[in-house]
Amino acid sequence: SFSLDYAFDEGRGGLNATLQTAAKHEDGFFVFRTPLDGRAVLNLNARYRVADGLMLTVHGQNVFDERYQEAAGFNAPRAGVTGGIAWTF
Repeated sequence: SFSLDYAFDEGRGGLNATLQTAAKHEDGFFVFRTPLDGRAVLNLNARYRVADGLMLTVHGQNVFDERYQEAAGFNAPRAGVTGGIAWTF
């Protein structure tokens, strides 16, 4: 994997991009082997502290909607976006 982080607005905000890769390989044992394709998956994250103790977050998972299996028969999650609010007191 490869990650880049960027902070801005004197550390109040931050961006992160993570690229996860895997080569073509086989899953299984003995004669029951299943070939799995290689992949490159990009995840993006953003955060911003709007006030002391209050943070907004956004996460983009599998941004380019790469379709792949980490193990034979188990599809990985498709593209998605989530957001959140973190409040500490």
